[in-house]
Amino acid sequence: MKKVLIIILVLLNIVAWGYIGYVEFGKEWLEQRHNGTIVYFNPETGLICDDYIEENSTTENKSGCLKWYMFNNQEDATTVNLLLAHNTTAQINWSSTISNNTNGDVVNARLKEDVVNWHPNVRATARLIRADEVARIARHRTFNVKTTHINHEDYMGEFWNEKSCTIEDTTGVISNCKYGWLYDRLYSIVDEFEDASCTLVGCLNDPIGGMPTIGYWTSSPTASRDNREDNDVFAWYIWGSGAMSPAFVNCNAVINKIIDARLENGEEISDKEQELYDRTCSPNNTAIGIRPVITISKSILR
Repeated sequence: MKKVLIIILVLLNIVAWGYIGYVEFGKEWLEQRHNGTIVYFNPETGLICDDYIEENSTTENKSGCLKWYMFNNQEDATTVNLLLAHNTTAQINWSSTISNNTNGDVVNARLKEDVVNWHPNVRATARLIRADEVARIARHRTFNVKTTHINHEDYMGEFWNEKSCTIEDTTGVISNCKYGWLYDRLYSIVDEFEDASCTLVGCLNDPIGGMPTIGYWTSSPTASRDNREDNDVFAWYIWGSGAMSPAFVNCNAVINKIIDARLENGEEISDKEQELYDRTCSPNNTAIGIRPVITISKSILR
């Protein structure tokens, strides 16, 4: 009798955990089924709009009927998260210093400037997307914003791959990417030799006008690494090559500190090394901008 009771308890436990897992899977499916759904919304009036034209998605445009993408919206919530489909600022540092301990003072100050003419109710919700929200979109279950750093085994890597995109065997052309909307209207390469649009790696649309921009900042600094002096010099950003990557929060300040330290130690910096330092802070690595997230009432969509 005792053995039968134990078996029954074990089975009930399995069923219970299975049900919980099923419910959690169902919630996630409901949350993610609308990811990337287009919404046309005017942030100045705070209303849905129907006069969108493609030029409204020009880099650094902040007014008019704009294109947004829904993400991570709970089925029973009364509000909806929207990510703008282009950058309102093309290039900006994340921090005023070499440290990410400033909580993105520079990028957040510019964000406030970018949305200053938006409707007060919309402006009050404007923010940057968080790295953990991006991980949830891409269903990267082991990413942890508190522990994942640039050399961590759970580092995000690329959004586009064989499972989320169509890759032609003969040409290598990448298309139909599940997360292409997440890195829309960006360049994957910006330098003096070549500019390459993100459509080459699966985004939905080429960037329009404005300054070149290869990505947009999240609000999340990278996690610290043990026994490293440069623990706090990176933050996460969305890259036009279809990945979430780390970047220096203030590239020139970081590189200048490295150079100054070497010079103080009596080291000489060769022309080749200086060229490498200069290229480290070229637009190809630093042209990271701002892409606002807003939260609106679901009732507006009806």
